[in-house]
Formats: sequence, structure tokens, C-alpha cells
Amino acid sequence: MHRDDIHLIFPPKTKESTGKKKVKVMAVVAVVATKVVLGLVALWMVLSPTGWWKVKDVDTLKLMMTQESKCRSVKDLGECVKDEGTQDPQHLQSVYLGSTSGLGWWWYPTADGWVRDWQHDVRTLTETEHGWARWIWHDCGEDTVCLESAKYPHHYLYTNRHGNLAISYSPAPQSEDWTRMRVAVKQKKERGTYMQFVSERYYRTGYRKGLAAYLYIPPRCEGFRKVADHSNHSPEPISYVYSYEKGVTRKKGTFKTTTVGVSMKMEAMGGIVKGGINFQHAWTSEESTTVANNQVHHTSINIPPGKHLVVWQRVATYGPYEWRSAMSFVICMTDVTRGTDNAHKEMKHKKNK
Repeated sequence: MHRDDIHLIFPPKTKESTGKKKVKVMAVVAVVATKVVLGLVALWMVLSPTGWWKVKDVDTLKLMMTQESKCRSVKDLGECVKDEGTQDPQHLQSVYLGSTSGLGWWWYPTADGWVRDWQHDVRTLTETEHGWARWIWHDCGEDTVCLESAKYPHHYLYTNRHGNLAISYSPAPQSEDWTRMRVAVKQKKERGTYMQFVSERYYRTGYRKGLAAYLYIPPRCEGFRKVADHSNHSPEPISYVYSYEKGVTRKKGTFKTTTVGVSMKMEAMGGIVKGGINFQHAWTSEESTTVANNQVHHTSINIPPGKHLVVWQRVATYGPYEWRSAMSFVICMTDVTRGTDNAHKEMKHKKNK
């Protein structure tokens, strides 16, 4: 065979032919990778606990997909014991002043205008009528505060030159020198934040006698409460109606809950919104709709066949107050578990008997 014929049968490798071969290899790799990814997605869809691919309702599907990540991070708010807020009081926040006489003694104003200390259990301190020991913290400018009695509105705590404590009326506490208290001493101790308050009237003259107290702020927490829990065991979607409350309630006693009117708005706002806590939800946006009498509402939602519905409502607490959101909910849907399904069958069997 002639040498030229050999060259025709086996042409030499060129840059162009090598490039085409690389393109073909990359194309094959891309196809294989795509199939692998699709296979993994299909496997995940089969094993996914939510099973959202089975839902035919488009609106429900969108809702489930967006809420799925939130459902995994829902914080079930039980009893609020450990305070989640800052221990430094904020403007218009409700506080209690513990006396140095001993643990469980609190400064409070009397009907004759004097301020005395009295012993009371801290566990029920916030449940007492009319907030007899509660004070409202006001930022009065120039590093001073004004302490307003919650029991006697517009009456502010002051000290005289003899060191006696009393309250008196003032329509404009920021402009008075006797109502304005300067924090002369502030220390973190085991019992709480220890503060010494001195009247601004005498502070500049070197007078240092005044009120010594341990600052107590009732626990503040934020989380979610379950308002709906229902399973659809039927082969068809169902419309489920659940009820929830929105607004502020005030705990009275151990088990009883009373509604909260607009007159208690300042305390609830001072504790929850003005409490200095780093809440995830903007509670200030609900001021006009939820700080009122507690209201019961009803909502319906479609539950696909074989699904378990749980609805969580955002809640913030402060001492005896609980604020249920009217805007923030997390809706979770998962497959009905085998245990739940068997329990349902047993109940149905008992009814048939």
C-alpha cells in the first residue's frame, strides 16, 4: 500500500478532532450527571416525610413547600421561666423594685402617698390586682429616669432630703427635677440588677441618699403554640375548620384567663413590645389589631388525603400576659403516621361495635 493511502486511512490527530472528542465526552458526562440528579430527586421525593409531590391542589402545594423549612424550626413555647430579654429596662417598660429588706420584699406606694416595702411571693407578684407593686420606667433624658406608679397613674416616686420615699402627681415629669432620678450605682448581683436612685434635685449638690432596690423584670419569651392538629384518613381532600384566639390575655390565678381591655395596653406593650427583647416578629405592626379584647376566630383549610395538619400560632409572653399573633402562623403538613392511622382504625372499630 502506498504511503499516501495510509495517510488517507489513518489521518493524523489534529487540534480540531481532539476538541470535538472532548465536546462529545462532556456531553455524555452531562447526560449521566443529569440522570443521577433526577434519580436522587426522585428518591428524595419518595422518602420525604411531607410527600408534597402528591398534592394536586396548587395553592396547598405552594404553601407546604414554603412552610416546610419553618416547620423544622418551630419553637414550642411552654412555660416561660427563663427570661429571653435584656435585663436593662427600656422606656415604658414595667418593672418591680425589690427591697433590700430581704428576698421577696417589694417597694410599693400607699394611699397616703408614702412608699413602703412589703413581702410578697415573686411567683404571683404579677398576678396581683391593680399592679400595686408595679412601676413604669420612663426615660426622662440626660441619663435620668422617672418611675411612675402603675396603681396611681401620673404619680412619680421621689426622695426628700431626709431619705424618705414618696409619690406625688406630675403632668410633665421630664420637666421636673424632683421626679427625675439618677442611677448613681448599678451592679449585677445574684439576686438581679442592684441600683441606687438619687433625686436629680439633690444629686448635683453631692447628696447621695435615695432608693436602693433590686430590679425585677418578669420573664419574656417568644415562640409558638399549637392551634390545630388533625389528620385526614379519607381518600379525598377535606375542608377542616379550626379556631384560634388573637390578642392579649392576662393570667389571673393558676388556671383562669381573663380578657384584657385597652386600659391595660400600656403594660402589655411595655412588657412585650418595649421590653428590649430581640423578637423575631415585628409585634409593633400588630398594635392596632391585637391590643384589644381577646377575640376568637375561625379559619378553614384543605387537608389532602393521607395528610396530617398542624398549625402553629406565634405567641409572645410577658409575666402574666400572653399575646397571640393575628398575622404570624406556620402551617405544617406531613404524611399520616402508621401509629396515628392504627389509632384511628381502632377508634373507628370501637364506634362500629
